[in-house]
Amino acid sequence: DRRPQRTAYQRRADRTQIAVVMEAVRSRRPLLGVCRGMQLLNVALGGTLHQHVGGHRSTGDDPFVATDLNNLRAVSPRLRQPLLCTHHQAVDELGRGLRAIAHSRNGIVEAVEHESLPFLGVQWHPEHPSVPPDQFTELLRIVHRRGATLDPVTMAAVGPLEVTRPVSLSTHGRAAVVRH
Repeated sequence: DRRPQRTAYQRRADRTQIAVVMEAVRSRRPLLGVCRGMQLLNVALGGTLHQHVGGHRSTGDDPFVATDLNNLRAVSPRLRQPLLCTHHQAVDELGRGLRAIAHSRNGIVEAVEHESLPFLGVQWHPEHPSVPPDQFTELLRIVHRRGATLDPVTMAAVGPLEVTRPVSLSTHGRAAVVRH
């Protein structure tokens, strides 16, 4: 285990949270995943995680570090720095329908969106008190707007969405285990 400190793995919590994501898929409800929520969104849709990445979590008293994205405007031109994160896991293989829309300078996926559902995931913490106060609100606006633009007739014609790769909660290899 290369992580600086091992954290408890809550299999039951992961199953419950993945079920919430799958219900949002089924009902096509807007969904914003923040930090671990983005990781769970990816895993629920069949993606995998890097089990340890460095440089995205401080070892000091304050675990948050500033993250500089190479394409923050792709998420929204209204978002401003700082973006603060604290994570040791990151998206590896993208889940079905997800696309990476922002990366950190060292190539870590920091934001994802779904190609047809009103889903957005960010690896940083827009609710942190040291970030601009409108950051979280802007992310909520994005998913709300995407949800409002879904045409019910078109979405009904598309039919149900299914995840073709089963979610693995294994702790071996390129696992989908989500830890914080």
